Amino acid sequence: WSPTRSTLGEVGGFSKSQLYIARRLGGLMLASHVPASTNDLFPKCVIFLCECLISQYLSRSQAKEHKRMSGQTPPIHELHESVSVAYEQLRALPADSVLASARWASVNLHELELLMSDGHIEITKAEGAIVSEVSRARRLLKDHESRRNRLTQNTERTQLQLNLLAEAIAQNATVDGSGTPIDSSYIEQQVAIETRIARELIEALEETIDLAQRGVEVAQGARADNDSLQVILRARLARYILEGVNTSIPEDS
Repeated sequence: WSPTRSTLGEVGGFSKSQLYIARRLGGLMLASHVPASTNDLFPKCVIFLCECLISQYLSRSQAKEHKRMSGQTPPIHELHESVSVAYEQLRALPADSVLASARWASVNLHELELLMSDGHIEITKAEGAIVSEVSRARRLLKDHESRRNRLTQNTERTQLQLNLLAEAIAQNATVDGSGTPIDSSYIEQQVAIETRIARELIEALEETIDLAQRGVEVAQGARADNDSLQVILRARLARYILEGVNTSIPEDS
């Protein structure tokens, strides 16, 4: 057997010098008719050639594997950047203003409910719409502080995981922190997991921002009407207590 250019080409793209060496080794093997017991040239040549072929194959396989794994790095960096942008938008919200609006909505809705708790106090549709706006502001801003704190922790955790994954790919790591072997399948699986987590986090951040912005806007728009309505309801309640007069309001008033 003599390794030809076409035969070696089936294994992988070798250089001209590698092909030359392999063909020379093949010639040596054919020229050696001395029994192996007296001359070890033949087995040495066979072993050397096999080692060359195996080394070349493994080298190319590892290069392809690393290239495939490295291709996952750009999406990881993009995810990290998207998470950072969404989180910075949340941080840009004035926390004091949002929390103040949340407290205002909660306190004033409770006050309105107390004023209307007496069955003799009725309100018009227009007045009911004011109560609904205060209630909507409270609903939009409910649990904003706890959501904000939780999202901050989730953001830090997600960014750390993305950084560790990108670092493992860049350094061509072979095992993770728990000793699990790292290959292309492992990388693809981890990228899929972290992608899902990052996207869900971004959605949660955007939703929290939207709720806060709308809640503050609704609260600010309802303040004046709320103050006026509470004055009216207190007057009706006082009149009922003093005069015992039913304070029901005609539906069309």
